[in-house]
Amino acid sequence: MITITTAEQTLIAQSKAIARQWGFTYLSAPFLQDDSFFLQLSPHQSGTQQLQLQQNNKNSPGAIAVDFSSGQSAHRRLFGGGKGQTLAKAVGLNKTPLPVILDATAGMGKDAFVFASLGAQVILMERSPIAAALLYDGLRRGLLDKEISEIIQRMTLIHGDTRLKIGR
Repeated sequence: MITITTAEQTLIAQSKAIARQWGFTYLSAPFLQDDSFFLQLSPHQSGTQQLQLQQNNKNSPGAIAVDFSSGQSAHRRLFGGGKGQTLAKAVGLNKTPLPVILDATAGMGKDAFVFASLGAQVILMERSPIAAALLYDGLRRGLLDKEISEIIQRMTLIHGDTRLKIGR
């Protein structure tokens, strides 16, 4: 079971709501054992808040969050090579105008964002509630960003499992 927390008194109610939405446990800090993973709701530079996955360890690599507005996502959107990219060619974006693409293992949504930035409608499926919650949070913040909100509107998240259940 994953725990969600916040260090901000003003974000406690929202942290508890996220816990209920995704089936997480809310605990107030400090509570964690070394090496445990947890989600934290923190203020974000955009003036809203950001959900982050963190490890409670002084040697941890740092927080993981979905952010379509900056970093690698912004670079790929601005300088990625358009429909000539290998990823775009692999799904036929260079041949089929505005397809609907199912990203059956959405993860952090990086590939789906590329597809949507090239005009495709993208359905993102993610079975992990942790990854889905981080992705949902990134999409929520992306809708508030004027530069990418049109792209984000072409992305639909479904929390579910796309694996086939074949009877045995």
